[in-house]
Amino acid sequence: MNGGTSQLQKAPQQDAQQGNSFTFQIFQRTLEEILDSFQKSVHEDMRNLHIEILRQFHLQETVCQRYEQNSGKPIS
Repeated sequence: MNGGTSQLQKAPQQDAQQGNSFTFQIFQRTLEEILDSFQKSVHEDMRNLHIEILRQFHLQETVCQRYEQNSGKPIS
């Protein structure tokens, strides 16, 4: 009779552990999805920043070349 009682007591503990494990897995997957989305957003922002820096550099280079052509003096 003792063996049957201990098995009955273990069943709720196992259910609780499985429930905790399932909850943890859901939490982990949700967190991974959020972090993945954040990583993609940061990556896109950095890409856009690099493109903007290149665009500004090219614009500055063009303005300097025009100034040199109009004034006849190189910009140092």
